[in-house]
Amino acid sequence: MNFEYGILIIKPDGNKYAIYEKVKQRILENNLDVVYEKKLKLSKQLVLEKFTSPFDMDIYSDYLSSDEVTAFLVKGKKTAYNLRKMKIDFRAEHGYTSKDMRNLVHSVDPGNEYYNQFPVFFPELNMIEYSFCADLTITLNCNNNEALNRLDYLDKVSNLEYIGIIDKYNNENDILEKFHKENRSIRTFLGLSKEFEFEGKNIQIIGYLPENIKKINNIPEYIKDGNIETFFNWIKLHKGICVLGYLPYHEHSTEYLKKLTKYGLDGVIVYDPRSTLYEAEELEDIVCDLNLACFGGSGTSNKWGELSIGYHEFSYCFKTLNNETV
Repeated sequence: MNFEYGILIIKPDGNKYAIYEKVKQRILENNLDVVYEKKLKLSKQLVLEKFTSPFDMDIYSDYLSSDEVTAFLVKGKKTAYNLRKMKIDFRAEHGYTSKDMRNLVHSVDPGNEYYNQFPVFFPELNMIEYSFCADLTITLNCNNNEALNRLDYLDKVSNLEYIGIIDKYNNENDILEKFHKENRSIRTFLGLSKEFEFEGKNIQIIGYLPENIKKINNIPEYIKDGNIETFFNWIKLHKGICVLGYLPYHEHSTEYLKKLTKYGLDGVIVYDPRSTLYEAEELEDIVCDLNLACFGGSGTSNKWGELSIGYHEFSYCFKTLNNETV
């Protein structure tokens, strides 16, 4: 396992109570290293655009923009998970919970929250270099030469350890075989994509296959032209997992996802640049309540690697496809 990055924030009330040294020490005690830190004052408009809160957003944005915050960019093992736990423990030790608006610290979760808030705190840095571990929805919407150049850039520059390649135009593409002709630090999964009309909605199902499968030759015609049940069964036969692709938030519902689980749905693309932070967080709750896995990545965006998920979110995919733990 490689390290991943994460962000922890001391909120205005935390700076007021001078908890900087305590927070810095707690970061180190969790075997995390501080890469960058800075103090800055957020504008109310920026808070309204880039943050969510269970509290009234007008009141919350006034609070978060009332004074300086301190932002730490840190790295380590399972950073997002450790920062989240540290945040909860630190608040509890000082008599606060998530039910308190003024609760000292904030940790930035992987997916849409990190994608939205990293440029707020560290606009001078290249987010791809400070990503989490996996972008599972890189979509081949360009020719193979361009795609190979962009994958080569990710391999050399990004912090990604795993990527999922989705090719919805030609599921017999050999791009992964070409990519792995050289020694690579990034490991790849092939995602076979097919669109269906299901219960009145046009949806995409992605079938992720085990890491050792880089290309499927001669996909049977009955799979290419078959129904959703046939596709699910074929992916499962090859020891893969089936994930619902990006769908606008307003088209999701618990009942709809339950119908797909009857066919063997394993997870849902929750984190995507097309979703707002609010939509991603609400969908995350729905998906987790159904014991499905949350997937995500850069999607159809040309900014491959900018939206990524952490080891904690990625563990189900990796364990299922590779029969080992991250």
